[in-house]
Amino acid sequence: MVARRRVNVKRNVRRVFPVRLFILLTIVAAFALSYLWLCGRCQALARDLKRGEDRLAELRRRRLNEDYKWSNLRTHKPVRDALAAFRIEMDWPGKDRVVYLTRSMDLADLPSAPGPQFAQTRGRERRE
Repeated sequence: MVARRRVNVKRNVRRVFPVRLFILLTIVAAFALSYLWLCGRCQALARDLKRGEDRLAELRRRRLNEDYKWSNLRTHKPVRDALAAFRIEMDWPGKDRVVYLTRSMDLADLPSAPGPQFAQTRGRERRE
């Protein structure tokens, strides 16, 4: 007769992974992933903010540059040079051509121009 093999029961017993530990590890992993996502989002927002601030600084610098150019163009000498370059003879308007506006005036009270106005150049006329 053949001897029966005894099965060692202790070797076949599997240990079940604890459910509480699994839940705890899942929660910790979820918090870790949320933290990493939040850090990445904050860095992306910081990059966008930096780009916006750089753009704003550039636009402010360009605006100041244009203000400087405009203030130089508005002075009398460049205006007179430009008028001379295009052969436009121009003089300051007389007191009868200047209209002073106050807040109490209506548009109906303002005098209107009698007809079309012309700018004269040497030898020809231009209509405005």
